[in-house]
Amino acid sequence: MDIKALRRQLGLTTDELAERLPTSRRTIERWENQGMRPNQMARSRLRELMKEYRQKQAQGEGPTKRQLEAAHLEMQDES
Repeated sequence: MDIKALRRQLGLTTDELAERLPTSRRTIERWENQGMRPNQMARSRLRELMKEYRQKQAQGEGPTKRQLEAAHLEMQDES
């Protein structure tokens, strides 16, 4: 599971994803950069977030591709 790609697809920052799981930003960064894996509870919550995202996309409520690209560029600037 590529957490960084998933987070970007959802259009979330590390802080926002950490808040939604809930876990710490540092844990998210470890998953993304150090190859650590989320525990079972976090993986379950990630699946729920993806399901919610897909439902919003199907209803036309999710972020557009342009919004996701803009969020991705902002995240790169933060690095």
